[in-house]
Amino acid sequence: MTQDALEASWEVFDGPDHVWHGTHPGAVEGIAAEGLLPIDRTHVHLAEHKESRLGKRAGVGLLLIVSVPRLRELDQEVYRSPNGVLLTRHVPPEAITGLFLISKRERKAEGQLRQLLGLDVEGSIQP
Repeated sequence: MTQDALEASWEVFDGPDHVWHGTHPGAVEGIAAEGLLPIDRTHVHLAEHKESRLGKRAGVGLLLIVSVPRLRELDQEVYRSPNGVLLTRHVPPEAITGLFLISKRERKAEGQLRQLLGLDVEGSIQP
């Protein structure tokens, strides 16, 4: 099934302005360069809420905050699949607006991670 056919079977996401993507600190450098890519999947998985288990890998070290309006400005739509997962084809680096660090180890690297992503230390959104 093509991406277009999959998306036609899903509903367009009409939720909060920000969604979440769980990842590991080691992936941040690549994400800063290319954004979030689906790799072996058809779409990037996102979560509607920080506490959600849907759309996030287990054992992640940090959560990236993704702006839904900015995704749309960059011609990327967000969909909700029948199982509740939020999906998009690609998250360009410009759509990543903040991060939430889960463990103490990641918090120690916060400045470096923010710098890689081009985020202000004080100014990014921390819902």
